[in-house]
Amino acid sequence: MKSFHYKSLVGALLAAGVASQAGAVNVNQDGLGQHLIYPYYTARSGNTTLLSVVNTTTAGKVVRVRFLEAKNSVDVLDFNLFLSPYDVWTGAVTKNVAGDGARLITNDNSCTSPTKDQWTSLGGGAYSVDMFNFLYASEDPAAPQGLDRTFEGYVEIIEQASVPLSTTGLYLATKHDATGVAPCTAAVVNATSDTSTAVAAWIAAPTGGMFGALTLLGPVGTSTSVNATALDNFARLPFVNKPSSAFPNFSDGNSCVAATTVGNEVILVNTALANGGVCTPTNQARASMVALMADTINGEYSYTGKVGSPLGTDWIITHPGKNFLTQVVAQAPFTTPWSKTAKTACETIEYRSFDREEFGSSNPSLPNCFSGSAEGACQTKSTSLCFEANVVSFGEGPGISAAVQSANTLWLSGTQQLGANSTATKDGGWMTMDLGPRSGSSTSIAAPGRRLPGQVVSATNIITGAASVANPVGSTATFVGLPVIGFSVSGVKVTAGPQLNNYGASVSLTPTRRISAAQ
Repeated sequence: MKSFHYKSLVGALLAAGVASQAGAVNVNQDGLGQHLIYPYYTARSGNTTLLSVVNTTTAGKVVRVRFLEAKNSVDVLDFNLFLSPYDVWTGAVTKNVAGDGARLITNDNSCTSPTKDQWTSLGGGAYSVDMFNFLYASEDPAAPQGLDRTFEGYVEIIEQASVPLSTTGLYLATKHDATGVAPCTAAVVNATSDTSTAVAAWIAAPTGGMFGALTLLGPVGTSTSVNATALDNFARLPFVNKPSSAFPNFSDGNSCVAATTVGNEVILVNTALANGGVCTPTNQARASMVALMADTINGEYSYTGKVGSPLGTDWIITHPGKNFLTQVVAQAPFTTPWSKTAKTACETIEYRSFDREEFGSSNPSLPNCFSGSAEGACQTKSTSLCFEANVVSFGEGPGISAAVQSANTLWLSGTQQLGANSTATKDGGWMTMDLGPRSGSSTSIAAPGRRLPGQVVSATNIITGAASVANPVGSTATFVGLPVIGFSVSGVKVTAGPQLNNYGASVSLTPTRRISAAQ
């Protein structure tokens, strides 16, 4: 028998020409890619989020940095960033001066568009820019909305083009010199946001090779980090969009082919052939959805209300690209459209939890409430994820969440639910959350929702390298669940005894993937 590294096998399949498009979008298992998704940022309740992106290649890069608020993934800050070869960019999200919204601060020397003269100088080489609310305020005008929604969300950093070695043009204008400072020639940087012949000569197709991470700094001295998810192989053409443009995003990747793993197989599917036959922007977005689909997510939790050492856990559950498929009507795999009045697009989920001694419980028909604001209505019959970036908190809500102080929170109560069958004195366990329909479920997950079909282009056994029998070329592979990334954060504040310390820890949630024959 012979085994295959996932990345190597995908590369071999593409090199062999099995994909009918120029690329196959995939989650790069090494964490390097063209499209980095940071599952969460927060500046709420004194939190600060640190971000970094690294260019590991010998070429420069033009990337879009986009901050999206948590409820409906509406842009709250966008700009173009120019990375030199082997460059690192860093920034921090914190509250603005007025304290009513978030802002980005950076002291990095990499070039940006808008150029730094459009940012607010803080002195000492540091600059800031406030996040804005005008897009979600105009799109959801049912009630006045301030800057509160900017306090938490998630981040995308997307490669638009690479910048090959040159002695002129964009490469020279954005390359760091011997002192570590890039010239950032305004005429050149600003000119990059058009389609002139000169600009086309400066850039080449995206090549990937970026990685990144975020760090959450808590107000009581905790620090915890998580890596960005890296999507690769969008087959994007080299084009630099204006900073005010909605592009690039999931819908302009120039490919409707996706590569993913299910069980012991690497599967390539074409979302266009199974969804109308044309590679539309929606089907391009669905290719990324396929790469991120999961029918369950699994992880541990801990909580206790002990005096002197309260402990809590939050799960961050983000559905990248959800807003592309929920704005007017719900499109597969989502089942509920965005409500401009309720400010939600809720998807019912189920969960099964087990304490550390194997005692288990399924979610009963008890109230679960989203906390924080008027649009957080109580879910009286089932548990739902209603936002683009959700926080599920374990403990004794309501209010802001236990670990990251989120307002977009679904509380799972220790005494009413998770602890219903738990062992005395035990402070946690683990949970599996169902995102797709499952046989014998106790609540209704809409059918035929939570399914996304794609026509199989190739399916290969990872262990043997043989062609798949279960998913032959030309068949339809229907992926169950929702696109999701996420991680858990636990925090404890020791306020009694000989040691007065604060601790934080984070770990990625583990997905499972499933294909259903049902359409």
